[in-house]
Amino acid sequence: PRRQLLAAGGAALAAGLAAPGGARAGLFGADPEVAYVDETTSIITDLRTIMELERDAPGREDSIKATKKEGVNWVAKYRRLPSFAGRPSYGNTYGAINAVAGHYNNFGFNAPISKKRTARILKELDDAERALSRGR
Repeated sequence: PRRQLLAAGGAALAAGLAAPGGARAGLFGADPEVAYVDETTSIITDLRTIMELERDAPGREDSIKATKKEGVNWVAKYRRLPSFAGRPSYGNTYGAINAVAGHYNNFGFNAPISKKRTARILKELDDAERALSRGR
C-alpha cells in the first residue's frame, strides 16, 4: 500500500510537471512580453493625454498625479529586468516619464510645459511607439 501510494503520488507529480502550458508565476503572472507592451502603450497614451489637457481643465491635477504614479510604478517594475530595461522603447518611455514628472515636480500642476520640451517629449513617445511596434 505504501509503495503504491508513493508511486501514484510520483506519477501525479510527473504528470503535473509535464503538462503543456505550465503555470506561470512571479512578477507578471501572464506573458511578460504582452504585459510590457500593454503597460507601455497605456503609459504612453496617458502621458499624451495629460500633455494635451488645457490649463484650466477640470480634474487636471488628479490626472497628472495619477499618471505620475503610474509612471513611477512602470519604471519600478521594468528597470530591474535587463530583458526590458535595455530596449529602446524602455529608454524613450522612461525619458518621457522623467521629463513630464520633473516638470510638474519643479513648476507645479498649473504650469504649462514649454513648446520645446513638449516637442522633445512627443518625439520620445513617437520613438517609443515605433520601437514597441518592432518588438524592441
